[in-house]
Parts: sequence; structure tokens; C-alpha cells
Amino acid sequence: MVKKFIISKKRVVLWIAVLLWMMLIFSFSAQVADDSNNLSTGVTEIVVETVEKVAPNADLDVETLNGIIRKNAHFIMYFILGILVFSALGSNMTFPKRLVAALLICSLYAATDEIHQMFVPGRGPAVFDVFIDTSGTCAGILTYIVIINVFFKEYRGIIWCLETRGLQEKYSMYMVIKRLIDIVLSFIGIVILSPVFLILIIMIKLDSKGPVLFKQKRVGMYKTHFNILKFRSMRIDTPKDMPTHLLDDPEKWLTKTGKVLRKTSLDELPQIINILKGEMSIIGPRPALWNQYDLIEERDKYGANDVPVGLTGWAQINGRDEISIEDKARFDGEYVEKSGLMMDLKCFFGTISKVISSEGYVEGGSGSNKKMTDIR
Repeated sequence: MVKKFIISKKRVVLWIAVLLWMMLIFSFSAQVADDSNNLSTGVTEIVVETVEKVAPNADLDVETLNGIIRKNAHFIMYFILGILVFSALGSNMTFPKRLVAALLICSLYAATDEIHQMFVPGRGPAVFDVFIDTSGTCAGILTYIVIINVFFKEYRGIIWCLETRGLQEKYSMYMVIKRLIDIVLSFIGIVILSPVFLILIIMIKLDSKGPVLFKQKRVGMYKTHFNILKFRSMRIDTPKDMPTHLLDDPEKWLTKTGKVLRKTSLDELPQIINILKGEMSIIGPRPALWNQYDLIEERDKYGANDVPVGLTGWAQINGRDEISIEDKARFDGEYVEKSGLMMDLKCFFGTISKVISSEGYVEGGSGSNKKMTDIR
């Protein structure tokens, strides 16, 4: 009963916040266009004064500038309204119903707000403004879902895991920032690279029979298992769950498109989805196959099984397919020892250089360089 009361009280507070914020938006919209005390007019004057100091000869259209500032202010206001309404609806509703309800409430309010402006001197309703307001609402809800809902749930899980292993002092803030960067960059990556995805999908389908994506069981953080995603680069009759270097002749199993994908590492692109889901990070030790017991055992010596696995890592820019299992584990161990944002940046830009040059790429590489290399 106490828990229900606390939740109910929290919900009431949130709905009060929603109503107060709606009143603020209503008040902002009610400001007369030519009123010198108008908030957007005041901001416009500050912008104009600043520009005139920097560039005295600049020709500014004050009316257009004022309109842009008002529209941006509305976007921000509805961004916040979207977060407040989505929060106030609570997690008791199913996600689709909660999303639709939040969008409906904010959109109807935006439409009402525009109708209200018909009665404000110097203002008038505009369909485009409703679009801006709704876009702000969508952006706010998306931010809530990705950053607040998903991210902070993961944050609590990460901190709990670190506390149980006595690692919180060293890793907590770094892990939080790292995960936030993963979420933002992977989301942007999916949007920007979608044309590349489409081209590769067509190439794979035209080249050989079988699915576009290849799923394989891999070992993640704390030796948990997950399905890694790749663009399929090999024939569908290739032996499953077998490391490439153990195949009798790796080259014969590759498709024509697969050879290009492997050499350029484009087959790894779908792992952006694994990163967004939280199963992987952009930077970290490459996830071992579930039955690569030798690599898993070697990594245990350096604590490399207790950090997020990655799309690329320190071992990948220090030999990639050419180095032995022992070397890979040692490089992964050095990554753990020196882990931090600077180390991640070294791995990120080092990977770009290696991909461009194809350095260290050996199809079916099992560590042909068996000598234990110096770790730099």
C-alpha cells in the first residue's frame, strides 16, 4: 500500500508539472507580436546587438530572426512537455499505448494553442507550427526512452556489477560515459549508414543464396552469451560455430562479396545494433566464440572477460589476425589496465588507419606470428 501511495503521489506531482508547463507555453503564445516586453522580442534584440558589435555591416531581417527564435523556443518547450507527459503517464501502461497517449495529448494541446493564437493581435495559426511542436514532443519522448529510461537502468546495473567486484571507484563514471557515447553514436550510425546497409544487402542477395545476416553465439561481459550480428560473408553450408582459422581452407567458403566484406571489415557493420542494445561497446576486446575456450581462459588471467566486448579493440590495431591467442589476450589485458577515454580514442582512430590499409588482415588468421610481441 505504501509503495502504491508513493507512486500515486509522484504521478500527481508530475501531472501538476505538466499543467504548469502547459500554462507557461500558453502564456508565451499569448504575448503580442509587437510588445517590447515579449520574451522572443527581447532575445531577438540581444542577438541583433551582439551581431552588430561583431559585424557592424551585417544586414539582419529582424522579423525573420524573431520568427526563428519563437519557433526554436516552441520546439524546446514541447521537447520538455513530451518528457513530462510521457513520465506522468507512468510505466503501468503498455509502451505503445503510453507512446500514442503522450503524442495525442501533446499534439491536441499544440493544435489548441495554435487556435488560441487566432485571438492574439499580430499572431495567427499555422499548420507548420503544429509540426514543429509535434517534432519537439517526439524528440523529447525519444530522449526520455533512450537516455533516461534505457541508459539509467543500465547505469544501475553497471554500478551494481562493479560494486560486487570492487571496481566501482576506478570504472563507474568511465563506464557511464562510455555507454552514453555508445548509445548516441550507434543510433547516429544506423541512420547515416542506412544507404550503405541497403547496398550491401542487395550485393549479398545477388551474390549467393541464404540470409543477409549471420548470427553467432559469442561471449560478452562477465562471460554472458549473446548473438553477434554480421553480414553473411560465407556460404550457407560452412561448418557452424567453428573459428575461421580451423577450417581446412577458409578462402573456399567465402563468397565473392564476402571477401570484400571481410577485407574492409564491412561485415561487422550490423554490430552497431548489438552496441545500441547494450550487448557490445564500440571499443573493447573482440567477443570470443562461445567455444573458444583457449582465448577465454587466457583473458581470465588479465580480467579481460570483465569489461564490455567491442566492435574493435587494442588487439585489433596491434596485429589483428596475425597475432597468437596469447598475444591477443595480453593486448586485451593492457586495454583493461589502461582503460579510459584516451585509450578508447587510440583504438578508434587506430582502427580507421588499419581498415584503410588492410594491415594485419589474414583470412583464417590463427596467430601466424607466434612470437610474443612487445606491447606498446
